[in-house]
Amino acid sequence: MEYIKATIKPLSPFGTEPMSDTLFGQLVWILSDMGENISDFLKDYDTNPFLVVSDFLPNNCGISPKIPVKYKLEESKEIKLAKILERKKIKSKNRIYIDSIYKESDLNTEKIINLSENINAYKNSEIIRCSIDRRTGTTGQGFDPYSIIEYVYYGEITFSFYFYVSKEEHIDIIKTALEIMGKIGFGKDASLGRGQFNVENYEEVRFSNKGKNSIYTLGNCALEDLQTEGNEYYEIFTKYGKHGNIRSVEGNPFKNPVVMARQGALFVNISNKLFEKPYIGKALTNLSYYKDTVQQGYSLYVPVSVEVQ
Repeated sequence: MEYIKATIKPLSPFGTEPMSDTLFGQLVWILSDMGENISDFLKDYDTNPFLVVSDFLPNNCGISPKIPVKYKLEESKEIKLAKILERKKIKSKNRIYIDSIYKESDLNTEKIINLSENINAYKNSEIIRCSIDRRTGTTGQGFDPYSIIEYVYYGEITFSFYFYVSKEEHIDIIKTALEIMGKIGFGKDASLGRGQFNVENYEEVRFSNKGKNSIYTLGNCALEDLQTEGNEYYEIFTKYGKHGNIRSVEGNPFKNPVVMARQGALFVNISNKLFEKPYIGKALTNLSYYKDTVQQGYSLYVPVSVEVQ
């Protein structure tokens, strides 16, 4: 399959983690504000999505697959004990390079652990704010503080952002929408300067499934009706979604909770049918008061070869 990869440089802290489904939602709103016919774009989204996006991946690194350590029967007690004591060290290795898992001829638990690294792409920073009564310009009934979390990216961190567009004529439109998002800011508190970034480069990336038997996901993925026929390793993520743009302030802004597999899921020894499309998962609909709501439950993926034990 062929994706477009954007290299992105964060310019400010983010108020929202840049996850695939949230990025998709804001891009759709920006396309709407650009005057595009969103109803036409989304008319067959459940069978042929016009756009599927990944998470923002720091330094082209995804979350390390959650494969449990396996112990061999013939190993001594000392070796098994050493592996148990290594668990904390293993868990601290939270990121893995996308290129490394794709280029490996055959992955196993030990290789994944050795390829993974502790990449501190950001730190959570808690900020104290104070509620203000806009009618009086004061804090109302005394001091009224509350805290928010922001994600501060530092050093030479850049994001890799993969996206698939079903029609070639829409590619430039999506690129424009992404660049507008970088200028106005992504996610929460964009009006205060959070979530701003520059798009530094675009390139076409082709991943081949030749000789591969497994899938590593690049975004959150809805697992309902997904028949992998093999082993599945993933971290559960519950999304408590909220509408953006004008729908965040009118009617009921909240969406129903959705349970997905977090980015970095590994589906081992899958059916070849899953390689027929450049994405897996499904569209998520009927999520809120607004019947036309659509949320991305699809995920892009990297074909990998995993040693089946």
